Amino acid sequence: VGHLEVVKWLHDQAPDLIQTTMQDGWTAVMSASEFGWLDVVQWLHGHAPDLIQMTKEEGRTAVMSAS
Repeated sequence: VGHLEVVKWLHDQAPDLIQTTMQDGWTAVMSASEFGWLDVVQWLHGHAPDLIQMTKEEGRTAVMSAS
């Protein structure tokens, strides 16, 4: 099972989970960007486009994490 399938399953079980911010300020899309999971980033963007613009406390966005 790939990462995208797990994300989709988690979303089916708890749809609000993709909006969750971890204690360090990271979102699901930031983590997916950091690890280079493009398919997950694209899927998350389609389901929660506002996550792409969210920033961590130091001002980093998901796009910055991907670079």
